Amino acid sequence: MKSFRHVILGNWSDRFLFFVVLSLIGYLWFSLYQDDEQASVSIYYEKQLVAWYPLPQNKVIQLNVLGYLGLSRLQIDVDGVQFLSSPCQTQYCVAQSKKHQAGQITVCAPNHVMFVIHGESSLDAITQ
Repeated sequence: MKSFRHVILGNWSDRFLFFVVLSLIGYLWFSLYQDDEQASVSIYYEKQLVAWYPLPQNKVIQLNVLGYLGLSRLQIDVDGVQFLSSPCQTQYCVAQSKKHQAGQITVCAPNHVMFVIHGESSLDAITQ
């Protein structure tokens, strides 16, 4: 069996075979450990799924969701998802910034409307 040093310093066919094996290992590594699951947003009224969209969106989508108190308006675009307006008094959901990472959630609790961003997250914990 040839030593590692001999493969590196060997003839052109040895070096070519070594390069092919390394390339195959790299390709398999990236294809297996790459995020296959595309990010998406699910929009709910109470426990019922109202809409689902893949993220990011190349166009601007504005969506009206009829909730417990009235219409909540959401916007989905290339930067993420956010509440534009809601009939609740506190407006905490509207004050939130756009969400775009897997695991992020924004809820309009008085109107019973929320959205959740799904996908693979590289974070172990989220703090705010």
